[in-house]
Amino acid sequence: MPTNKIFIIGLPRTATTSVCLAMLSLGFKTAHNAYTEHAFSEAEVIADTPVFCDYQLLDQHFPNSKFIYLSRAKEGLVAFN
Repeated sequence: MPTNKIFIIGLPRTATTSVCLAMLSLGFKTAHNAYTEHAFSEAEVIADTPVFCDYQLLDQHFPNSKFIYLSRAKEGLVAFN
């Protein structure tokens, strides 16, 4: 049976690293990027790749898991042409 996990959904530059550091300080096994099956299976908290792309499948595979959605305002962003 799958273990409940906490998934942090956020594109780059939305504070996924900061949330991962906070989760580590709280004692959670954390993977900022779970590129390997081992990292994915061992971590309690997973952020960034592959979470923001596959959150709907993860919700089905890990029922009752929690999802933290991170976003950021467009104000203050610099666009380069």
